[in-house]
Amino acid sequence: MKTVNSIKIAIGVCCVASAMSVSAGTTLSCDIEELDRLTGKVTHNLDEKVVVPDQSGREKRVLNEEEKYVAYEEWIINPQASIFRYRGKLDGDMVSLEKSMIEAGTGILRGEIHYKKLGERVKKEVTYRGNCYLDKITATE
Repeated sequence: MKTVNSIKIAIGVCCVASAMSVSAGTTLSCDIEELDRLTGKVTHNLDEKVVVPDQSGREKRVLNEEEKYVAYEEWIINPQASIFRYRGKLDGDMVSLEKSMIEAGTGILRGEIHYKKLGERVKKEVTYRGNCYLDKITATE
């Protein structure tokens, strides 16, 4: 289930470490509802485990030299919320976009994924929302 993996990555890098009083490597458990805007299908994903980052940052990677696919992952962590953005560009054209936000204090998660059709990859238009909590194992350590 590629969407769940994308969401796991997005949540992992968008969680608010400082606002939730946790350190690097802290695990969260998230309950997520996603809506495929092309098909209308709703999927519920319970107890998804994610790792909380501890700082803002930006990373650029060239994923495929032949096609010139470049991926940018960026997250901004502040006291109000954390924002995660993933942008994929092919020959300078935006083909992938993912955005997520988790509110500090409430753990409310919101996000969206937009993929253009690329080769065998299908077009994707997904929105998702959910709640994240400290994982029980982490909370007892």
